[in-house]
Amino acid sequence: VRQLYEHVRQRDMDPFRVMVTVCDADSLFDTVFLEQVEGEFWRQPDGRRFIYNSPINTHRNLPACNPIVMVFAQLRCQSEAFANLEFLQVESNYSLTLGLAHDIDYWDPTNTSEDYHMMSKVMASTGGGKIVVVQVWSLILNDSVCSLQDRWVQAKRHMWGIEEVAWAFILYPHL
Repeated sequence: VRQLYEHVRQRDMDPFRVMVTVCDADSLFDTVFLEQVEGEFWRQPDGRRFIYNSPINTHRNLPACNPIVMVFAQLRCQSEAFANLEFLQVESNYSLTLGLAHDIDYWDPTNTSEDYHMMSKVMASTGGGKIVVVQVWSLILNDSVCSLQDRWVQAKRHMWGIEEVAWAFILYPHL
């Protein structure tokens, strides 16, 4: 992304008019996903400093999943699509402008939960308490982990996101 930024700047393009999308390897986007992201960008009074997030749906492989994992996956998808729309979080797949990525010094390769970390960095760079995530109404299909053992491994990895709490303490003066 740093090289893309230099490429864009060398051609006198505005990096705040170039959108970068981060996604998981198993993500399948709707054919109009990029149009939906662009539409949400232009619907904002100033769309340059937001993260654009789409809800995920893991129905593709649910029949192969352990019933407990299946229920968890369905609740997660339901929550992403319909709950807490006043404060959205970022999970797995999201978009932001190249200019914003540059301004907040890109991604931290040592951070396990880079999606939440980026959301926190954007909140800090835009003055703290502002809403920084815009919902894009285009589902992204992802696979669910199917076995209880794989779900446990994934949950342990997600719990490393607790490092965000310590990082938020460091950011507190900026928020």
